Amino acid sequence: MIKRQAAVALCAGVLAAASTARGAVDPLRLAPGAALPPAAAHLPTGLATGLIQLVDPSSLTGTHFVTFDDVASGGSPGTNYDDVVTSDAVEFAERFVGQTLSYNGIFDVLSGLGNSPLTPQVGLPNQNVDIFTDIFANNVIAGLGPLGYPDFDAIGEGAVSMRFPIGISQVGFDVFGIDGGGSLTITFFRADGTRIDMITLPTVPIPDTIRLAFQRAGSVDDIAGITIENDDPAGLGYGNIQFGTSFIAPAPTLSVAAFGILGAVLLLIAAVRLRPNRNDARRLVIR
Repeated sequence: MIKRQAAVALCAGVLAAASTARGAVDPLRLAPGAALPPAAAHLPTGLATGLIQLVDPSSLTGTHFVTFDDVASGGSPGTNYDDVVTSDAVEFAERFVGQTLSYNGIFDVLSGLGNSPLTPQVGLPNQNVDIFTDIFANNVIAGLGPLGYPDFDAIGEGAVSMRFPIGISQVGFDVFGIDGGGSLTITFFRADGTRIDMITLPTVPIPDTIRLAFQRAGSVDDIAGITIENDDPAGLGYGNIQFGTSFIAPAPTLSVAAFGILGAVLLLIAAVRLRPNRNDARRLVIR
C-alpha cells in the first residue's frame, strides 16, 4: 500500500512538473495560477444554414495537406508573420477583405462578408498570424490578438483565415490548446465572398487536442475559404489541415484502338449469325 501511494505521488509529481513546463513553453496554455481572460462574444449559431455538415474525420478523402513544414516556424513563441502566409498553396491571414474586425477583451471578433473575389486581409503589425512548433513537434498556426506578438495572451486569441487554391467540398484540421469553457466558430465562404454557413462549437478541456472535419452538403465544390475565431481561455491553434474536392469516378473511355477491336468483334458476330445453316438448306430440298 505504501509503495502504491509512493508511485501515485511520483506520477503526480511528474505530471505536475510536465504541466508546469508545458505552461511555460506553450503559448496556447495558461500559466499555472493565471486568471482566465475575458471571453469574446461570437455571432449566434442561428446563422447556420445546414449547408456544411460536421463529419467523422476518418471519412475525409481529400488529398491535399498543409503541415507548415514549408514555412519558417520554431519553438515558442514561434515566427511572426505580418504578411499573407502561403503554405502548400493555401493562403493564411487574419481575415478576408470586406470583413470588419473588432475586439472583445483580448479576442478578435469578425463580422461581415468577404469581397469578390475572396481575398486574404492581413492584420495590424504583430497582430496577423504566428506559426510555431509545439512541444509535441506539431507545426501550428495561431491568430494574433490585439495584445500583439510575442505576448502569450495574444498567440491564439486572434482570428485566422484560409483561402484554398481550388473550390473544395471538405476540410479537416486539428485544434490545439483547448482549455475548455469557450467556443470555436468556423465560417465558410464562396469565391465571391458570400457566406455558405457558420458553425459554432463549444470547447471542452479533455482532450486538449481534437480533430474536426466538415463536408459540404451535396458535395458541392464551392468552399473557397474559411475563417476561424475562438474565445477559449488561452486561445487556440490549428494544424494538419486536409482538404479536397468531391470525388466522382469518371466514366470509362475507349481508345481508338479499342474501338477498332470492338468493331471487328461485332462484325465477326454478325457474320456468324448471317451464315447459312446447312440443316435449313436440306429441309428446303426435301420439301
